[in-house]
Amino acid sequence: MPRKLLIALIVLALSCFATLTSAQKKGGKQPKAPPVVAEAPAEAPTKPGPPAVDPTEQKKADARTHFERGLSLFDEEAWDAALVEFTRSREIFPTRAATKNAAICLRRLHRFDEALDMFDALLREFPNLPPADKSLVEREVSELRSRVGTIDIRMTEPGASIVIDGRSRGSSPTAGPLRVSVGSHVVRVFKKGFTPFEQRVDVSGAQNVPLDVKLAGLTQSGTLKIVEKNAQAADVMIDNVVVGKTPWEGALPLGDHTVHLRGEGTQGTQPALATVKLGEETVLTLALEALGSEVRIEPKPVGASVVVDGVTVGRGIWDGRLRAGAHRIDVSAEGFLTKTRQLSLGVGQREVVSVVLARDPDSPLWKVESAPALALELGIGAVWGPGLGSDLEDSCSGDCVKSLTQGGLALARVGYDVSSKVTVSLDVGYLALRQKLSGRDAELTPVGRPANTGVAFDTLWMRGLLAGGSVGFRTGPRLPFTARLGAGAFVGSVSDERSGHFETNPNSSGQSARYTTDSIEESSPARYLYLAPELRFGRRMGRSELSLGVQALVLFALTRPEWPEDTAVLTGNCAGSASASCVTDGEGTFGKQALTGKVLILVAPQVGFRHDF
Repeated sequence: MPRKLLIALIVLALSCFATLTSAQKKGGKQPKAPPVVAEAPAEAPTKPGPPAVDPTEQKKADARTHFERGLSLFDEEAWDAALVEFTRSREIFPTRAATKNAAICLRRLHRFDEALDMFDALLREFPNLPPADKSLVEREVSELRSRVGTIDIRMTEPGASIVIDGRSRGSSPTAGPLRVSVGSHVVRVFKKGFTPFEQRVDVSGAQNVPLDVKLAGLTQSGTLKIVEKNAQAADVMIDNVVVGKTPWEGALPLGDHTVHLRGEGTQGTQPALATVKLGEETVLTLALEALGSEVRIEPKPVGASVVVDGVTVGRGIWDGRLRAGAHRIDVSAEGFLTKTRQLSLGVGQREVVSVVLARDPDSPLWKVESAPALALELGIGAVWGPGLGSDLEDSCSGDCVKSLTQGGLALARVGYDVSSKVTVSLDVGYLALRQKLSGRDAELTPVGRPANTGVAFDTLWMRGLLAGGSVGFRTGPRLPFTARLGAGAFVGSVSDERSGHFETNPNSSGQSARYTTDSIEESSPARYLYLAPELRFGRRMGRSELSLGVQALVLFALTRPEWPEDTAVLTGNCAGSASASCVTDGEGTFGKQALTGKVLILVAPQVGFRHDF
């Protein structure tokens, strides 16, 4: 090593030793090297903070806080507030208990479709449920399926936002029919550049209602531009449909639209009104703020218009955030009296407002044209039946020809309309029936001698008056349908016009004679009770109505008309002749015979005319 370098090293070592000795004499300890921090600031190092908390454990703790709040509200049966806490707990950290309790709250709130979705989530996310929970879920799901239907939204336009009762249900095309609770619902469909679609849909249990949605392109529009004052990003909701993020600009139909922003957490804006004008740009600047309260407005009827603090927020259920403080809610619908509710909301409070509107008695919507007090109705038609049911028909065989019962019926009714659907009337009518029997086997019995055999020809007539009353049920103002049941009595007679060909018994010379009886007519009274069901379809023309109908007549005999037992008929071929060749058995009789049956069934198609007074 060179001598100069060795001397330099010795000097350096002595210098360091001297410095160290000086520091120790001052009582100080050897200083530690400062920590190495990348891009550290030029200030003195800060003291180390508390130990880091596991993020998962923190989420569990936060979720448990909301869950315990929900339990307390659940015990108070504050179902809606409890639902908010259980739902928030699920959002932070999903648990079986929070999911089950949220489903139960939805069930108690009669939000059956959402309850069924939540129970399905419970089964899907927590497949290994305890037996008690599994039994509960199966029972609830079975019951809820009868209280839920679906709406199958069919449309060709993709990417359209779908909202049912103020709740977003995704965009088109949907994966399948959308679950809804039984009842009436308001469906809204929105897509930029198209006219919004809105329709009320009624759904019954387990029913799938198809809804064909056709979005028409905007022909007249203006432009709406929405800006957040501090340039923060937020969801833009126009007429309760999320259309994008701020800043947003798009074409909308002309007229008033409801706008509000929805940010993170409680950040948002109260509903504001924006008026879109033809060919103009409307700029609306809104500032996000902390909205400390929530409100759900449930109007009945479901399609009622809801106004919050003077701003129309749409038709049907509205669910949103508002500032803490006083608010005014107005609900109105055609044919109903407008109802106003004043609310005072506290910070963190959630309120469910159910507003049931009463019918407006002065509204023309409920004023049905007063049912006429009196109506005159006339009807006429043909009558057919299988037969009159007489004893004569039993002997009609072989070459005998028996016709159907044919005739006519005329009716007059004076009716009184108890309501627009129920009418009662007094009925009067005339019934005429005829039946022919040709060539039936018959006997004409002379006094004290064997019967003359042969064939008879009968023409039966049944004529008389019908009198009674009826009760009818009517529907349809322009094309009325009437179902009616009448009852009453028939008072009339039955006549038989009879002739025949017979042969006498042999006389003492062994001779017999063929002969023809003169036509004889006998009549007998007939008394029947009747029932008369009727169906009739009509066409209104002002206060008059033309109709076609069919009526059945079922008659029950009180007394059966008969051919008299003592009616005498001259036998043989001696009438008007005293020749030696004539043969006669004297006078004979046909005997007692019933001319009608115990029950008659008739059918009478008719045309009718009615006039209301």
